[in-house]
Amino acid sequence: RWTAQTGLDQGEVATHGTFVQLYINGLYWGLYNPVERPDNSFSAEYLGGNKEDYDSYSVEGLMDGNSTAWNLLQTLTSSPVANWAQIQQKLDITEFCDYMLVNQFGGNWDWPWNNWWASYNRVDPNGKWRFFSWDGEGNLWDPNANKVNDSGGPGDIFQRLRQVPEFRLAF
Repeated sequence: RWTAQTGLDQGEVATHGTFVQLYINGLYWGLYNPVERPDNSFSAEYLGGNKEDYDSYSVEGLMDGNSTAWNLLQTLTSSPVANWAQIQQKLDITEFCDYMLVNQFGGNWDWPWNNWWASYNRVDPNGKWRFFSWDGEGNLWDPNANKVNDSGGPGDIFQRLRQVPEFRLAF
């Protein structure tokens, strides 16, 4: 819960949840934390538009919409210095920095190769990719677990963007 709540405290869009004691037919099952899933419906609810307007990705790949904008982001970030102006039009840089900082500061051991979502409003001319933490219980367990490498996800994008002096300054 700390991961999402910190995102909310930063002023970013993040999932809401609460802790509950779960009983089923009088039998105690324990403490649970039901949360919103940051899919295309979530994005439409908090960022506007219709759920059909959004492309959503998770660690599992394309979840909703199509992959055109995702493939473009991957292509642009493969040469980040040359494409910096275009990247800024396709990726919410401030939100991305906040997202990365929460997971890096917390030493999230179960990320970025796991537990992330991203969305993009393809019908909004000002739409940008935004990343959302998912299932961030791996934060604050091991301060030495700060890992940011993956294949094609937020860690990979971050490593490529580190080549851009303006991104390093923003971060």
